[in-house]
Amino acid sequence: MNYFSIINSMNKLDGSADAFLSIASITDQIIVQAVNNLVKDLKTTGIWSKCIAIYPFVGGNATSHRYNLADTSQYNLTFNGGWTHNSTGALPNGTNGFANTAINANARLTQSNTHLAFYSRTAAAAADRVSMGAIVGSSSPMVGIQFRNAAGNAVAQNASGTANQTAVTVNSDSSGFFIGNKTSSAIVGLSMIRNGVTLASNVAAITTNNFPNANVLIGAYTSTTFFDNKQVAYASIGTGFTAQNISDYQTIVTNFQIALSRNV
Repeated sequence: MNYFSIINSMNKLDGSADAFLSIASITDQIIVQAVNNLVKDLKTTGIWSKCIAIYPFVGGNATSHRYNLADTSQYNLTFNGGWTHNSTGALPNGTNGFANTAINANARLTQSNTHLAFYSRTAAAAADRVSMGAIVGSSSPMVGIQFRNAAGNAVAQNASGTANQTAVTVNSDSSGFFIGNKTSSAIVGLSMIRNGVTLASNVAAITTNNFPNANVLIGAYTSTTFFDNKQVAYASIGTGFTAQNISDYQTIVTNFQIALSRNV
């Protein structure tokens, strides 16, 4: 019986957690338990089924940080440029560092039903930097979480190329758990959420489904633009959330970071 089989039999390790921990070569018991609890909580609340990719950034190195917890067989990260990896997450250098998720926004995401989530451990909301997103050119469709200019505007962006939709607020602190969320609901609409609180929303409808024909990146918009300088300790991509999902997600991710002693 191998190590993970023993842990599984003793602590009822979830199968998805087991697969991730095995391929990421993680044996540290604190991380094992934190990931196991994370997976179970995401499944219990129905959030798991809404995630195409989940990146928990555990293990302290580029190899373990690359794996997609939701499905380790696809959408694993490819790190490019300058990154620093340690036990608290992954930090792009702000000049050429980004990670490619291989999730094509046009093929896999729907404008009326999408979320991007990003846990930042860095309070540095100045200049135009994109924590997650996809775009082809300045006038093309886009999807993303962006921190804009010295005022620290936090922006969720959802654009078809012919109709732009943004939820913008002045937010001077770029640390915490941010969710850019879009549903077809006139109540929820497009929202920018920080630590479970809606900072801004826009309920205008975009009826086209024309996200950019580009992969979602972490740490930039493209391989040459809007490089981020925030340490990421969790990220996910998938379909849109209800208000209850957002409340549950905030609690789950906060507990996950606390268990790893890296919450902000």
